[in-house]
Amino acid sequence: MIKKIAITVAALIVIGYFGLKYYVARNVSQGVDNVIRSLSSVATIRYASVTTTMGGRLTIDDLTIQPKGLTDVIPIDGIGIAMPSFLDLLSLDEMTPRWLAQEGFPDWVEFFVDGVRIDMQGDYYLALKDIASDANVPSVDEDPIGHCLFDNASVVTMHDTLGYDALEVSLAYTFRQLDRSYALDFRYDANEEMRVEGSMEFEGRARKILDSPNYRPALVGMTLEVNDQGVGDRTYQHCAKLGIDRTTADAAWVMRIWQMFAELGFIPDDRLKAQVDTFVAEQHKNIRVILDPTSPIDLTKVQFYKAEDLPALLGVEVESW
Repeated sequence: MIKKIAITVAALIVIGYFGLKYYVARNVSQGVDNVIRSLSSVATIRYASVTTTMGGRLTIDDLTIQPKGLTDVIPIDGIGIAMPSFLDLLSLDEMTPRWLAQEGFPDWVEFFVDGVRIDMQGDYYLALKDIASDANVPSVDEDPIGHCLFDNASVVTMHDTLGYDALEVSLAYTFRQLDRSYALDFRYDANEEMRVEGSMEFEGRARKILDSPNYRPALVGMTLEVNDQGVGDRTYQHCAKLGIDRTTADAAWVMRIWQMFAELGFIPDDRLKAQVDTFVAEQHKNIRVILDPTSPIDLTKVQFYKAEDLPALLGVEVESW
């Protein structure tokens, strides 16, 4: 008897779960269909299905986007949202009102786009290349270093020059509410190019952004990590074709980094310069920049500090490997 009851309960749980999955998928599909119809004048968008998991991940699978007037399509493996549990997905349409009312908002929410395949020879990309072209850019003879480091080039031009035929890109943005702070994370991952991950943590509750129009978040800490997955070697090969060796290219690149920081009112100390020099001299593929101030700092007030004091104030460290 107990065995029959257990089997019945298990069957009801399974039926209930799949019923809820269908309910969530149907509601999301209806919303997606409405969005697609509203965008029909600018692009033809199709998708295969909407799927959910017990872990709280909802994905619109296998999309294709074809901009009007162009023949190529942009395929995407999935676009979606992830939360702590499947139960959070059940109230997805109430998420914003619940957050505004501070009632049961999830501890974290992630928005992601997986597997966007970009054909560098596609007509949409070639159109972007035409738009990005600039006739006022100095010639290679006038500024070889500038061409080596793509000083005046768009991202479109850079990819084309470096010989990329296609890229597969994934993106993710995550909000996390912690005990006494909140964090914003992001990830950019492109095969054969680079992977970038970062996180910024701010003091207090994120709700203050809505409660006070004068609220200025105080930075608790930040990390930014870049992993070279091929773009570095391609850039050095490109520079070599212009007659610029790696040592010269590295020196110019480091000089531009410090020039950029100087324009922002930041003067690196000897320790920070040595850390960057190590990254360049040892030809490391990965670099991590860390900001770890001794106490939360209002970034709008950084401009009032002396430029030479900022490395210590922000607790800047550079790691590479």
